[in-house]
Amino acid sequence: METAGRSRRLEIRPGALVHGTDGVAGRVAEVVVSPRERRVVALAVQLASGRAVQVPAEAVRDATEEAVWVEGTVAELERLPDWQPEAHAPAALSWPGWRGLREGGAWLALPGSLRRMEGLERQISGAAEARPEERLVTIRRGQRVLASDGPIGRVDQVLVDAETGRVKHLVVRQGRLFSRDVAVPADWVSTVEDGVVVLEASRDSVARLPVYRPDDELERDVEDALQREELLRVLALPVRPEVTDGVVRLRGHVHNRALAARAEEVARSVPGVADVQNELVVDHELLQQVVASVQADEITRHLAGYFLRVRDGLVELTGTAPSLEAAQALERAIARVAGVRGIANHMTGLDIPPGWRRVVQPEIDQAVYATDQEVGRVDSVVIDPDNRRVQAVVVAGEFPDPGAPPFAAGPLWERRVVVPLEDVDRVTPGGVFLRIHAGEAAERPDLREDEYPAAPAQWTPPFPYESRHVRWPRRTGDG
Repeated sequence: METAGRSRRLEIRPGALVHGTDGVAGRVAEVVVSPRERRVVALAVQLASGRAVQVPAEAVRDATEEAVWVEGTVAELERLPDWQPEAHAPAALSWPGWRGLREGGAWLALPGSLRRMEGLERQISGAAEARPEERLVTIRRGQRVLASDGPIGRVDQVLVDAETGRVKHLVVRQGRLFSRDVAVPADWVSTVEDGVVVLEASRDSVARLPVYRPDDELERDVEDALQREELLRVLALPVRPEVTDGVVRLRGHVHNRALAARAEEVARSVPGVADVQNELVVDHELLQQVVASVQADEITRHLAGYFLRVRDGLVELTGTAPSLEAAQALERAIARVAGVRGIANHMTGLDIPPGWRRVVQPEIDQAVYATDQEVGRVDSVVIDPDNRRVQAVVVAGEFPDPGAPPFAAGPLWERRVVVPLEDVDRVTPGGVFLRIHAGEAAERPDLREDEYPAAPAQWTPPFPYESRHVRWPRRTGDG
């Protein structure tokens, strides 16, 4: 899975549960690191049977702070070679400086987001090859960390760049009763000795590092802080924080620039936030962009009798137009503005299709309910780029035979079904509710890549979607 151009970090906590494909296999005992390349090459896993085995990094398919998921059943993991700590932790093994890494060598590429790592594979970068005589070091939870002028704490986590596999930081826990976690840059490590990580930096330098907090925890706290802000809560603004490497990305829509500034201020106030990228779209600024786009269009610049209103990023189109074709031209001109969430066309005097008036945005992974049972979850959405409205919902789940009566007993089939918006009764925080039963939903077509291609990466989808969640409808006459 792609990371949409943003680097992500894998938070590996020694002691976390390790899941095979058929259940819990054991726990992470140690993280095996190549000191020359500063990349994670394996995990030492203590199995429930008592054996410790070496699991290659390529086998990791998913990871969170609490757990790691690996390829293979518990029985298959039992057949992996024994973990041999004496071959991986020589005393006083030097950890080279940053400049040495630029000389080339083997690198481990871990494509995909940190939380959803699929298809891991080794990639060799540069002409040089890994030195066969290189000895690896292990980093364990609880390992002592020494600054140049004294002890500072113990290792709690290892932070790894998911794209390169390189160790970025060691999370060091300071203190016992009133603990404080800091992320120490890997460049500060001088040597990794038996049971001890030695830094080149002083204790004072470490004390000036900001508090470290996991991205998931930070994201929850920023979201809670935004919800506690009375004005943002009362207005129920569509604002969403996303945290990557401690940096908060604010996405969504607000009414004015003052609200955008207040949301950023609230996000920065949360302990552990390293920075804030404010990408909030302001309604009145969006309206100006929409008007400019309409005026720049050869077809729409001369139209009159229509009115535009923007609220929470949704453009409401009212008034009159000489024809449906002119109304569609207005929609296309408006939809060229990337910040538009969708267009609700309420123009009068025309036979406007009902679907033009409705803007519905199901959340990805929301539960989908037919009138008689749950059928699956939202896998992706189909959006028409000419009006930025959701046209259909791709539902991944288990469906009965097509045409089966309501509440019918029988086999269920795993499918990805394209459900048109006409079949959607309502969308609430609790799920997507259809106006048809499961047997009718099963009559809808399966997703075909040629009929609903992925949206181009350069196209900006409407909030709250990311490009990987969006498909376009196939145009009539497309090849």
